[in-house]
Amino acid sequence: MVYGPLSVVHRPSSIVDGQNMIRVNAQYEVAWRPGMTVQDVLDALNFSFRMIVVKIDGQVVLKRDFATTEMPDGTEMQAIHLISGG
Repeated sequence: MVYGPLSVVHRPSSIVDGQNMIRVNAQYEVAWRPGMTVQDVLDALNFSFRMIVVKIDGQVVLKRDFATTEMPDGTEMQAIHLISGG
């Protein structure tokens, strides 16, 4: 099965549409589809940061599992970009 581009919507966190969406960082919504993975959501948002931590409904997902961890409909996801320097 082939899917088209994912739909991303920027909305204030006070708007809740309910189902068929993945909410990211309480400010973005990505249209959910069956089989969608963490990596699919990151790609849809163009989040390509080298150092990123992802939590799904409060549980940390290891980077090596991004491509295989499926996102249930209605998931709350946090994508935290780590910054380092000196």
